[in-house]
Amino acid sequence: MKKLFFIFSFMLISIFSYSEDLLINNTEELNIQNNEKKEISVINRVSFLLDIDGTFNDEESFTLNDSFGGEILLERAYRMNTQIELGFGAAAQSNGKITTDTGTLSGFYSVPVYAMAKYNVIGGALYVKARLGLPVVVSDSNLQNYLSDSVSNVDSSSIKLDGLFYGGLGVGLDYGIYEWEMAYSYNSMDYEYKENGVTSNKSLENIRVSLGFSKKF
Repeated sequence: MKKLFFIFSFMLISIFSYSEDLLINNTEELNIQNNEKKEISVINRVSFLLDIDGTFNDEESFTLNDSFGGEILLERAYRMNTQIELGFGAAAQSNGKITTDTGTLSGFYSVPVYAMAKYNVIGGALYVKARLGLPVVVSDSNLQNYLSDSVSNVDSSSIKLDGLFYGGLGVGLDYGIYEWEMAYSYNSMDYEYKENGVTSNKSLENIRVSLGFSKKF
């Protein structure tokens, strides 16, 4: 977690520094927008994010590192004014390979459906974006086998993964029809299993830091 925090903090400082260079370029465009009649406009956006770090754990018996994951997001937003966008979207996430004490295994895939809000600051160049929603989780047999090994007397076929909550916070730069973004995202899940005929649940979480870009159309 400390590693994720330092990476996110460093990238945040870098983005703030670079945004000063874009402030002058965006000022003229912002002035023009302010003089225009204010209307709600529709923006469609596709985003591509690549994970640079992440963890996967059940908060009790194990913490694993994942790598080479990423996600594709499709969003439809409504520009309320020159600073605020509200909308909704869906993403397809892959968590790549998960490193365990005995090797690597395939992770899980999730499809979050979410609401989003975006706020432009510093003359419109810099923005922050929040996403809140629900993930649909799909796991493969390798992950189910690992989870069953972490609990004694459990049949891997009895394990079911369910998504509970998806949240994301992004910081980025608007540059014409493109956006450059660093994102922190969180998936909360639980898995159900049967132990000696008794059904129980354990919580799972996946935390990731990603870099990527978006294109508006």
